[in-house]
Amino acid sequence: MNKNRIFAGIVGIIVGSLLFSLIIDLISKPSNYSLKLDPIDSFSTYYFSFVYGLGTVGFILGTLLLLGYLVFFYFIGTWVYGLITKEK
Repeated sequence: MNKNRIFAGIVGIIVGSLLFSLIIDLISKPSNYSLKLDPIDSFSTYYFSFVYGLGTVGFILGTLLLLGYLVFFYFIGTWVYGLITKEK
């Protein structure tokens, strides 16, 4: 794998984690609160909801779902990089 493809995947992960943070903030707050980019609060809300509902199994399940989500965005980043650099 070349370095640019890995870099594009990392950018995809960063975009995915920012999007994840905004989505969790949108879902967990009442409608009269404004959206803010606070990843620590969003991730703690995400993990609290899984652990409160399912205990240790919830922590493991929440971690696996989050990793799957970030891997998905890694592959989106590498796919977009492949589309951009594809020569016709």
